[in-house]
This record gives sequence, C-alpha cells and structure tokens, in this order.
Amino acid sequence: MAAVVRDARNGRWLARWRDHSGRQHKKSFPCKVDAQRWLDQMQASAHRGQYIALSAGKTKLEDVARGRGAGAPLKPSTQER
Repeated sequence: MAAVVRDARNGRWLARWRDHSGRQHKKSFPCKVDAQRWLDQMQASAHRGQYIALSAGKTKLEDVARGRGAGAPLKPSTQER
C-alpha cells in the first residue's frame, strides 16, 4: 500500500509505502506532484523486480568485506587494508 499525504508539521508532501516485509517508509517532497511521480516510479520498479531498499545504501563496507572474506581467500596485504 502506498499513499501521498501532507505533513501537518511543515506542509511538505510525504510519499509513504510499505516494503515486502511490511515495514513502513516515507520520503519528503516540496510538491505533491513530485511525491506522486516518485512513488509511481518506485512502485513500477517493485513490480518489475528492480526495487532496491533505501536502507541498502547505508550498508557499511566493513560489513560487506566481512561477508566476502569468509568465503574467498584474500592476499595478506588485502586483509591488512
């Protein structure tokens, strides 16, 4: 479910949606049309199977490196860095 609503605190427009796990997210826009356009594009990418969660950009490189290091041997200099 997704919707565009006005934020009563500051008058900006919020695009709200729930991800596949049911968690609610929101993104703020100055204009209603911008919020609706972004939400439509986000939903279309979800239907195509191309949706990438906004939190994916917050993954630390250190966490990625730990996951990779467990399965692949690295040179000592790479491990040191």
